Amino acid sequence: MCQKHGDAFSTGFFKAWREMCREHPNFGAGTRERNEVPSEAAGASMGATRSQNGAELDRREMAGSIAASEWWLRVVKRSFAHTGWPMQVTEPVIDGGLFEWVWDEFASNRTWSLYDDAVPFLQEAKRRGLHVMVLSNNDERLDETLQSVGLRSLLDHVVVSRSERAEKPSKEIFEAALSRYSGIQPNDILHVGDDVTRDYHGALGAGWHACLLRRTPDGGSIRGVPRAHTFASLQELGSSLFSRT
Repeated sequence: MCQKHGDAFSTGFFKAWREMCREHPNFGAGTRERNEVPSEAAGASMGATRSQNGAELDRREMAGSIAASEWWLRVVKRSFAHTGWPMQVTEPVIDGGLFEWVWDEFASNRTWSLYDDAVPFLQEAKRRGLHVMVLSNNDERLDETLQSVGLRSLLDHVVVSRSERAEKPSKEIFEAALSRYSGIQPNDILHVGDDVTRDYHGALGAGWHACLLRRTPDGGSIRGVPRAHTFASLQELGSSLFSRT
């Protein structure tokens, strides 16, 4: 695939992504009804098991939902369609092994790598007795990915939007994350993220503290975000945070 085709596929991918997010929110899980209460038990099974043929088996049944694997399969097929490739050409390739390969690759350390400051930051946080969780707009495979890159053992919980049927910046997913702990109040928590709307303002809206990670030499300058709340690295954040704990 040449650069021209790569750029076209990237455009097609994001178009397909937006379509699927509108049609099947939360990676196919749908959305939580307003009268539902975040369930600690529901969050206890973070990840999906798989049968020997590689099919995903969700640990939670969600009315009206589709499996995360089906959600991503539709994204891939639509991405090629938006690029202009004939479906009679692409579908046999996608169904014949391409999608299964992509599905497995994107949950492994063959696709993802860590910033050098990630493990030292988490190790120091745990050494100081701080609770650490991941809260992400993602599907259950994130747990597998974190295992693959060596971070899962440093985390208390992994909370994903598909399991909770709520996405950042909605208050519901922050409340679901908070329910994993007893005796901890919203203003006891610091959320670290890289998206102004979903992470920073979402966390503030839920009553949490928040800061932005901007991996630029000066930490970046974001309108509406105090400079003291932006950090260029986890190392810089750690120097500020751990001096107070």
